[in-house]
Amino acid sequence: MSVTVKAYLLGKDEAVKEIRRFAVDQDVSCSFEYLSKKTGSVFSNLNSAFTMFYRDEDGDLVAFSSDDELMMGLACMKNDTFRLFIRERKEHRRDFPHHAFPPFTFTPPPPPPPGPHHAPPPHLGPHHALHPNVTCDGCDGAVVGTRFKCSVCPNYDLCSACQARGTHTEHALLPIWHPLQWFPRGKWMKRMRHCMWNQNLNQDQAQAQNLNLNQEQVQEDQEQVQENQEGPGVSSSTPSGQCHSCFKAAHQVINK
Repeated sequence: MSVTVKAYLLGKDEAVKEIRRFAVDQDVSCSFEYLSKKTGSVFSNLNSAFTMFYRDEDGDLVAFSSDDELMMGLACMKNDTFRLFIRERKEHRRDFPHHAFPPFTFTPPPPPPPGPHHAPPPHLGPHHALHPNVTCDGCDGAVVGTRFKCSVCPNYDLCSACQARGTHTEHALLPIWHPLQWFPRGKWMKRMRHCMWNQNLNQDQAQAQNLNLNQEQVQEDQEQVQENQEGPGVSSSTPSGQCHSCFKAAHQVINK
């Protein structure tokens, strides 16, 4: 004797996309693992990640993932047909170009050209720098050199040796060559306030300098206007090229 299963593949807004009917032997009808594999084989376009539900006596969809929960769902069976509802799970992963997915390898930056020794840029540390407070999830060891951080899994890091062995190839790994510098909250806030204070101080000094230049320019303009106003009065009272005493002597000679 077998159990008839009527499976509904649900889409957006609980709309039924596809309906399938199949039979399950009585001996394995209470096995969640067998039902899950059977459902995946019946629906050809079904993703590997899905959730199964049954409808209880209140009309609610109840998810199940174990044999005991499946037996409770079989108890709600009507008309000798177990109605199974399937909903695909969306995998939360970022969209990356095809060349960014494994297998791929990262090489360290090329060596500097021959010549006088120069210090590395500030943003590039030594190739074998230790990443503090970071543990490799592949070998549980410290991460020295290039750190590979998973772009999907939270808090998952690998060292260069585990990445070269092909550990965790199902997601794209992002290389981090230089250890990240983190400030505690108190030091970080103090550093931010110090930077903002310096910025405001520079702005105040620039504004004061511009104000002084404007005042000096206005004062020079006022002096120039005053000289232009006094110039014609002086030239009309005294002839050009003669002093006051010479003008007085010439006036006495004329009167005699």
